[in-house]
Amino acid sequence: MAAGGTPGNVKLGAGRLYYAPLGTTEPTNCSTALPSAWIAVGYTENGTSIDTAITSEDIEVAEELDPIDNVNTKRVTTLTLEMAETTKKRLLLALGGGASYADDSTPFEMPAIDAIVGVMMVWDSLDTPDATNRRVLIRNAKPSGTISQARRKAPQKQTIPATFACTKNSSGSAALKWFPNSSGLV
Repeated sequence: MAAGGTPGNVKLGAGRLYYAPLGTTEPTNCSTALPSAWIAVGYTENGTSIDTAITSEDIEVAEELDPIDNVNTKRVTTLTLEMAETTKKRLLLALGGGASYADDSTPFEMPAIDAIVGVMMVWDSLDTPDATNRRVLIRNAKPSGTISQARRKAPQKQTIPATFACTKNSSGSAALKWFPNSSGLV
């Protein structure tokens, strides 16, 4: 029995993640290459996950057993990844050092908690964007959660796991913007 779906709408692949300083010009479509201000995050252990949790509350009255309504009270979006390239710039990204950094060999300390800097992020489904690319813009991604650097016996590798809270930008635009490809795939 056929499921009634379209096999071409099922997509595979981890895609590519890029970051840039807050306030960088946003992309306007998904088929144009990103300008040089966007830096590739590089290899990851398991790709990128964008998760949105919506919290809602029931509206109840004494005269009814069932809620008479349900209202959304909160929406939290996070981006998680595990960077496989354990360089200074990637650790600083995970710690809140922002998109700018000195050379990779200069010693550094963690940013002060009140000096943590968010970044803009873009996820692309293709290395070289065209009309079939899918893109997600994250307007403000700030480090959140635990960064654990485990050093293990081979063949396991050291990684930099990172979680980013995705929020509206300073002008109040939504946290995420999706750019479907020419077939409407996201």
